[in-house]
Amino acid sequence: MPLAVIFGAGKVGRGFLAQLLHDAGWEIHFVDRDASLSRALDGATYKLCNLATGEVSEIGPVRGTPDVLRGEVAALVSVADLLLTSIGGDNLAEWAEWMKESIECRVMFGPIDLILCENHPNPAALVRQHLPFEGLGVAQAQVLRSCIEPTEEQVAEHGSLTVQVQDHWTLPLDGDALVNPELLKDVPGFEPRPDFAIELTRKLYTYNAINAAVCYLGAQAGHAMLAGAANDENIATVARAVGAESSAALIAEFGFATDEQQEWCERALGKYQDETISDPIERNCRDPIRTLGLHDRILGPLHLCLQHGLPHSALAATLRGALAYREPSDLASQTMQQTIAAHGEWNALKLIAPDIDARVESLLTPIDS
Repeated sequence: MPLAVIFGAGKVGRGFLAQLLHDAGWEIHFVDRDASLSRALDGATYKLCNLATGEVSEIGPVRGTPDVLRGEVAALVSVADLLLTSIGGDNLAEWAEWMKESIECRVMFGPIDLILCENHPNPAALVRQHLPFEGLGVAQAQVLRSCIEPTEEQVAEHGSLTVQVQDHWTLPLDGDALVNPELLKDVPGFEPRPDFAIELTRKLYTYNAINAAVCYLGAQAGHAMLAGAANDENIATVARAVGAESSAALIAEFGFATDEQQEWCERALGKYQDETISDPIERNCRDPIRTLGLHDRILGPLHLCLQHGLPHSALAATLRGALAYREPSDLASQTMQQTIAAHGEWNALKLIAPDIDARVESLLTPIDS
């Protein structure tokens, strides 16, 4: 069996990447910084509960190794057929530098692909700065399946490794970046696509922009769950407008088809309104400093709107909602609020996104205030 090493044993790693590879007959080995999770996975099987159908699937047996065991990780990489990450975009640079020597040694034995399953504007370019090796394919992918925590009942029945998953089965990825495309053609759900560079931007500026509107405005309105906020008609109205504004900017910048963009927006909001997906607002709002990055889900499409002279009031409302987000358990939220208290919203935003368009400052105060 071919061996896939998945860095990141969280919900997406266990609940999406592993399932597609497992169903294709691959051997799966997780590497994670959570030593207890890695050890729990080593030799284990676990369950996935399909939110739409109720079907319970079994994955495994899989292997797991804590990332602190660097020698074991290096040995594992040396015999891997495919590498994947689901570790969070903010961790990619550190991860790539940490893996540099191991991957440099691996490509001496033949080409290998690295698939990046991260919410990041351009993860492949970032990783390439640290891993500039011939024989390494660095392909970014779009993760559109929701993977969430199990219920208490599911944990009691199936164990703590259980993940609830959306009934979505495709992983689009950058086909032009692959060095071993033939190896992946028999993995159902893996969809290598040409001219993929703008696809991640499209996903970030539609799915994630609409999500930002739902979660940050939902937090302001006191909602605890994402579906509750998305089905609040006041919030849904803003979320639809965010989708429309972002879509107009994407169409102007990249030439996407209007009807195709409308379908993307409808699918995105429909996903967030699905009450079978029990997804906490807090999880979606987490780390507002990251989501307020210059090329991320709010400022990215907002800048495109400004560049093309397009309406952007719903994106501005989402920006204000993100700046207002307060969550005592979220260190980034607390840091942001302390910075705002000390320097004001505009100066705090300039610290987060130093190259921000000066016109954004006028959007921080609602027109009717």
